[in-house]
Amino acid sequence: AAHRATLYLGEKSLDYVVKFALDAAATPRQLYFKDIEAQVVAGQWAVRFNAHAPPPPREVCFTPCCVLEFVDRPGRPVGGGEAFIAGEFVKHNNNVGATLQPTNGRGIVEEDNALAQAFSHFSYHASNHRLLLC
Repeated sequence: AAHRATLYLGEKSLDYVVKFALDAAATPRQLYFKDIEAQVVAGQWAVRFNAHAPPPPREVCFTPCCVLEFVDRPGRPVGGGEAFIAGEFVKHNNNVGATLQPTNGRGIVEEDNALAQAFSHFSYHASNHRLLLC
């Protein structure tokens, strides 16, 4: 379950998205940290990929993320947090082999789809077949 939120840091406010497992009560806290760790690792691989200079102005990037603990709530629940990105979310590929077809009428730029596929391919080969990032 994803919720839009505002984080206040002193005088600064940030638009965020906070994500909770659908069965949050039965989800171990450590799972949120593992999820954020996976996003951080993916971001590090994006830096490696971008060092190979994909055609400008495109590059692969991941939004900064964190685990938020709600200290004033019973049980001090945690959730995954990341900066809110305005616009429509587009999933170019997934870990079961599906890829977005750029002819779906949603205005998807074919180069963006190709970049996502190239990043997945790069992560698989550059990690000696240990990772496949989608």
